[in-house]
Amino acid sequence: MKNVYLKKSLIEELKEKTNIRLVLFAVTENLVPSPILVGCLTGHIRYLNLNKDFFKISFQDQSRIIKEKINVHFNATQGKIFGYGRITHYILKKKYDQKPEALQIFDLNGDLIISISGNPREI
Repeated sequence: MKNVYLKKSLIEELKEKTNIRLVLFAVTENLVPSPILVGCLTGHIRYLNLNKDFFKISFQDQSRIIKEKINVHFNATQGKIFGYGRITHYILKKKYDQKPEALQIFDLNGDLIISISGNPREI
């Protein structure tokens, strides 16, 4: 019975990894919401979905889309997410298990401020 559960959880984890959406993530001053119940209600607001074909378009188009999405999101939320506080910056999440050295961080205007991978052209 134990092996059946283990296999099932591995299958569920694999499904979760393959179903990851490409997102921009709004980083806020509070990582944990206060009150905690608020996280269940407003946590999804921190995610900005991108099209799965995002990396097939030109660098200029990627930059334009990121700037537009961040601008619309920041204005719609007035720079705050209830329970989480002020938005401080945005991070592009490319895949489920993205390594910290592959981070790309954007300011509140949608400009790339750091690419830890060392290649700012790789958005």
